[in-house]
Amino acid sequence: MNKTHEPSWLAQAVFYEIYPASFRDSNGDGIGDIAGMVSQLDYLRRLGVNALWINPWYVSSFRDGGYDITDFMRPDPRYGTLAEARIFFREAHRHGIRVVLDLVAGHTSLEHPYFQESCRGTGSRHQDFYIWNPNSVYRGTAEQYYIAGLFPRGSYCANFFASQPAINYGFNKVENSWEMSCDHPACRANREWLISVMRYWLDLGCDGFRVDMASSIIKRDLGFEKTSQFWQSVRTLFDREYPEAVLLAEWFMPERSLAAGFHLDFVPPSGLFRNDSWSCSPIFSGEILFSAATKKNDGKWLDGYRKLCDVCNPAGLCLFSGTHDQWRLSYFGSDRETMVKLAFMTALPAPPFFYYGDEIGMRHLVGVAVEGSASRGGARTPMQWDHSRNFGFSTAAPEKLYLPTDSAAGAPTVEDALAGRNPLFTTVRELIRLRREHPALGGDGALELDCPENFPLRVTRRLAGETIFAAFNPSGETVSFPLPGTWETLLTRGVVRKNEMLLLEPVSFIFLRKAASQSGGKMHDV
Repeated sequence: MNKTHEPSWLAQAVFYEIYPASFRDSNGDGIGDIAGMVSQLDYLRRLGVNALWINPWYVSSFRDGGYDITDFMRPDPRYGTLAEARIFFREAHRHGIRVVLDLVAGHTSLEHPYFQESCRGTGSRHQDFYIWNPNSVYRGTAEQYYIAGLFPRGSYCANFFASQPAINYGFNKVENSWEMSCDHPACRANREWLISVMRYWLDLGCDGFRVDMASSIIKRDLGFEKTSQFWQSVRTLFDREYPEAVLLAEWFMPERSLAAGFHLDFVPPSGLFRNDSWSCSPIFSGEILFSAATKKNDGKWLDGYRKLCDVCNPAGLCLFSGTHDQWRLSYFGSDRETMVKLAFMTALPAPPFFYYGDEIGMRHLVGVAVEGSASRGGARTPMQWDHSRNFGFSTAAPEKLYLPTDSAAGAPTVEDALAGRNPLFTTVRELIRLRREHPALGGDGALELDCPENFPLRVTRRLAGETIFAAFNPSGETVSFPLPGTWETLLTRGVVRKNEMLLLEPVSFIFLRKAASQSGGKMHDV
């Protein structure tokens, strides 16, 4: 798909993901809410982020942390009201912050009224809203899973967990009598329903969507042909009617998703900053490139990233510090290692994504879970604001909290960070400021990327006469390389310059700007 339009704000966007239940509780019930998010917009502005990704706040049965929805048009009462959602959009925009909502496109909850109606049998208005198999025994294939139930219609196709029946957008290749082609009128109507959900929230003030399981729309679509056609039609709609709205895919295949019309997708993260699987304990069999324990660059991640750059717009290839589905970044290294990881993320063209609490180094709490989160629950614990009860997250009794707080000594807080007592936070805020002040670091800047076997990893960004050079040494060894010329130091941690040589201490980075004749201002040596 040819790129026809990009939202004007996207090239300089810095995203921050919020899990609503865990950010700030305004009413003392132990669960975060919309009003709590509104109360912390000034903090987010001070941090420097200008875009939010909000995990599902819709009415839900909460068998999968809100990703099983029973009403797509209202916030769940635990989070607040539709009026409060409107206030949130308005106040976020007043603070210069865009709001991107999670769109669960492929399934609903078992408790959704449409499913309750559909499962009773044919003749109902929504009889074809889901995929039904007349056989009542469980049957799984590589492409879909049918879950047995005591329903007149047999078993239903689940999109992921058994509690998430798949919406019937159709099959690209029909193989069974109960399957519908994606061109069937009912399947087209269901896709129009999804578009109506998007229109509803965009008209209320939402600035776009992160689409959950974006590749799962059309079944038995192994080449994603029909899935891509649908999302291309959505992108055409956005370009025409909502040109400032963004489409972010949860696809982890940018070569597919960006061609399908999405503005952004995530680069597969394993092997770069972490070696975990989204729903499991960390997998220790693989080395992490950005780790003090790493001796050499094996080239695998960088080769994969370069190949993506050859076929995709690099401004759409996003990295993240963490998500609600990943073990927290702090689990995989020290605060200093985290600094270097986040510095690299900030140096690349795509908008960086910071997960709430990663900016202060919140720890992953192993062994805590609620509402289907499994080991992911350790990354969804309450935000740590200050040293008051429950770290200022809630006035509720500790046993009433959605998830427990970090009880170990030395738990970081925003209060300490804002007082200058958290070097990681200070670095993150400076990195965000750097990116927003220098358009060359944003989505419009040209990119050059290089890394020898023994490091450092080097990134050069250029735009409108400005050149910014960044070097990263994630390893535990000191490395050096020549850098002739005159440069202005923008930000550094652990790097010195001697006789036109850059000396990078273990786990260090530097950002430099070139040169007086191009960028103005007084230059100085590192």
